[in-house]
Amino acid sequence: MFSYSKFGIYLYSLNLKWIFFLGKAFPFLAKPFQVYYSQNITPSFPNINRHSKYLSTIGISVVLLKMAIKYGVSLSLLVIQIVLSLLFSSHHFAKADNEIGKSLITTTCNHTEFPDVCISTLESDPRSSSADLTNLSRIALELAITEANETKAEAFKLVNNASSYESWGIRLACYDGFNSSVYQLEESLQYFDQLKYNESNRIVDLFNGGLNYCINLGVVELSTRITFLRKFTTDIVAILHLLF
Repeated sequence: MFSYSKFGIYLYSLNLKWIFFLGKAFPFLAKPFQVYYSQNITPSFPNINRHSKYLSTIGISVVLLKMAIKYGVSLSLLVIQIVLSLLFSSHHFAKADNEIGKSLITTTCNHTEFPDVCISTLESDPRSSSADLTNLSRIALELAITEANETKAEAFKLVNNASSYESWGIRLACYDGFNSSVYQLEESLQYFDQLKYNESNRIVDLFNGGLNYCINLGVVELSTRITFLRKFTTDIVAILHLLF
């Protein structure tokens, strides 16, 4: 009896973008896959488009086989599609595994929302020139923590230099809130060293979400630093996701 799981073992991280690319060449394949994907995958995993570049090997095998059965698509055509996707995916992973330094920085940062910020920040640290993806991710975390602590120091200076009691109260609230979030960001490095990349990623994402607190309070003196942190930590979330 045919086993989905055994068939899935032969498929290695099928990349969806190549499925849709090949679907353009074979329109009759594209529509049923897109329909099945939107009706059966997205509802079950609402964050899959945001958080996952690749579907699981077994999962995609089941999808393709059910499509063949449900829509009467030739299994031989699906096999061709799978083989071509494997070739592209294998090339992608082999290239990523061999990259270090500037080439890896460029490749990695191209997956982020603010690649210019990502590239310039990582290249500012000499350790990045010989780092693999894991070490590059750790360097990015360290740089973010350093910038966050410098911003915290600036926030403290603003408290001491307040010209009125009202201004002092606002700046103190900003400092207290930011200080707490920096402590949490530092914890992300501990989880990273424990290989808990998903938890490290979650904490960075939370830190990013609270960065507008001081701006909303009206502490505009920190706007430049906070804007940088917001962009760079957004990029770090994308980079960390490449590890899990």
